Amino acid sequence: MNLRKITSYRPGPGMLVSAAFIGPGTVATASIAGASFGYTLLWALVFATLATIILQSFVTRITIVSGQTLGRAILSSFKSKAARIIVILLLFSALLIGNAAYEAGNIGGAALGLEELLPSAFINTMHSIVSASNLVALFLILLLLIGNVERITEFLIVLVVIMSISFLIIFFMTKPNIPSLLSGLVPSIPNDTIFTAIALIGTTIVPYNLFLHASNVHKKWQHIDQLDSAKTESAISIGIGGLVSIAILASAANIFFTHNISISNLSEMAIQVEPLFGNFAAKALAIGLLAAGLTSALTAPLATAYIVIEVWQSENKKLQERRFKYIAIAIVLIGASVNSFNIDTLQLIFFAQVANGLLLPFVAVFLVKLSMNKNIMGDYVNSKIQNMAAFAILLVSVALGLRTILRAFEIMP
Repeated sequence: MNLRKITSYRPGPGMLVSAAFIGPGTVATASIAGASFGYTLLWALVFATLATIILQSFVTRITIVSGQTLGRAILSSFKSKAARIIVILLLFSALLIGNAAYEAGNIGGAALGLEELLPSAFINTMHSIVSASNLVALFLILLLLIGNVERITEFLIVLVVIMSISFLIIFFMTKPNIPSLLSGLVPSIPNDTIFTAIALIGTTIVPYNLFLHASNVHKKWQHIDQLDSAKTESAISIGIGGLVSIAILASAANIFFTHNISISNLSEMAIQVEPLFGNFAAKALAIGLLAAGLTSALTAPLATAYIVIEVWQSENKKLQERRFKYIAIAIVLIGASVNSFNIDTLQLIFFAQVANGLLLPFVAVFLVKLSMNKNIMGDYVNSKIQNMAAFAILLVSVALGLRTILRAFEIMP
């Protein structure tokens, strides 16, 4: 990646990946990791960011070279109709269950940020009419109804910028301990950190983001000579997202771990920040949380709609557009409904992230298989270095997954 490519960078599909994975779930998981273990698990976020860049570069290459979105490429790689049906059912069930759970947490996180920003008297009055979470859901539905994907993408990029600035302000205000921060880059998994380490990886490498990215790459870049530009945009955008996640974990370590304060949810985090670092830091956190909630609450429905439409294709473009909006709105409504039951959605998201981390080896294997398929990729099959990078991701992912399973059966400490 040379200087000319970096200076010509313009946010695109890669920024949607960052918008998607930095949601309330990431804020909560990274914050709890920092509060509980200091900088110890910082390496997990660095690994997850690099792994995301590598896997999304595979997605970018597959999409541009094959001329197909990821969903279509996956289905076309199966010759058996029965196998394709099984894959479709697995995709749909994983998306509907997983994204509905994520959406509940995304809406709840955005609502919490909104409540922290508005005066308490106004919030009390507003609750007699509509809850903050329902207000967020209504905003999302209106945006999906009246906006097109291009305008929503532009809105998401603005939100990512706001979110990045907010969390970086908190990071610098908390005065990080640089030597301790650097020590967290050395991989280690002390007792009781394995599930959190996997959750940090699972909150960054989210399966639906692979499909979201592929669909938008397919729209923006269709020619093979655009491959380098697409990979550069993806790497920089995801790198920015990774830095924000690292800033969140480091800030929580500075705020809570160093002051021996335990937290278990975002509400506690919001309450504890103001006495230690003042009202400005508390407002920056609230803005960041609102932006994080809105970005993920928009990308989860969009990703679901993209995948369903890729499989459930129609030659009628107007019908396709209506289906797209209906599916996206349905995910928002399901998420809002789950959120209204006052279920501990952040715990639900945490376990969903652990499941994502355990699922990562299977996703990586499938991407590597596609990117090594000469019938699909031609001269653009994986190089030896790319295969080594993919193997490293698989090795770490499998090792973490096996350790989790063995710990569950108390075979190892």
